[in-house]
Amino acid sequence: MLPQEEERFEDFTSYDAPVTPGARAARRASILQRLEAYRILPPAHDRLDDRVLELVEQLFVTWFELGDDGSRRAAVSYLFASECDLRATILAIVPLYYDALFFDDFTPTRDLIEIALVAHAKWRRWLTGDSSSA
Repeated sequence: MLPQEEERFEDFTSYDAPVTPGARAARRASILQRLEAYRILPPAHDRLDDRVLELVEQLFVTWFELGDDGSRRAAVSYLFASECDLRATILAIVPLYYDALFFDDFTPTRDLIEIALVAHAKWRRWLTGDSSSA
């Protein structure tokens, strides 16, 4: 049900020519469209950097392909270049499933990862139509 990897993660940064504003806008629109189709478009997407939106998609797609939460926790270390990227991504997706009153910028990252794993499980069940998968 997931699109081919080439469709998901187009790398516009590898071209020698500068990225035009039109190309940048088209790229962002494509990311937003995929996230909306997958029902993982962060509520504050209009205030998020394109990089964070790409990381949201990459996180969910990578976690989808892994078989258990232990593997998903381990994947965090290679998915994110920095703690800042990790926190920005997790804080972007948590409001998809939880009221913002339950967390804030001071919530420890490890707790946010646990919250995101639950969100991922809900998303996975929706995507596969399987109410028994976790």
